Amino acid sequence: ESIRTDIATAETEEKTLTTAIQSQEDIIIDNRKIITNIETSTTNINNKMKSIGLEGFEIKQQPGNSNHYYLCRGIDSSGNDVYKSLSEGEKTLITYLYFLELCQGSVNSNYPTPDNKKIIVVDDPVSSLSHNYIYEIGDLTHKKLIKDYKYAQVILLTHSLYYLHEMIKYLPKGK
Repeated sequence: ESIRTDIATAETEEKTLTTAIQSQEDIIIDNRKIITNIETSTTNINNKMKSIGLEGFEIKQQPGNSNHYYLCRGIDSSGNDVYKSLSEGEKTLITYLYFLELCQGSVNSNYPTPDNKKIIVVDDPVSSLSHNYIYEIGDLTHKKLIKDYKYAQVILLTHSLYYLHEMIKYLPKGK
């Protein structure tokens, strides 16, 4: 009889703990939604575009859909066909800035991947860019992906000797 009582008590405790764990997981998910902020990402991308000289573009949050944003240029803020009017270099720069923001965050706010578990692969970020942007892209890559050694691994692929030499300058001395 005491074994049945112990089993019933253990089952009740298990249900109570399972409910408490689920409640805490729900709180964590709600808090992650608060700090996973599209607005911060759009502001960061817009500021970086301006700092590297890409004027006349802006990333805006899509009305009615807080998880999406679009590119607008000048007066046409609808986002219609703006992407088609961009040069290959402009597309590359904007895409790379988005990629850097994505590396800082997570695709799924409910189950984020810790930075020290991420492996980042950068495939020729200076392709289609004028040589004027190689320094800026190298500096951004260093500051956002390499400097603090927070990722498990960062792999850079490039065909550009200029970019390679720019990145070599950031290697620790003596290694």
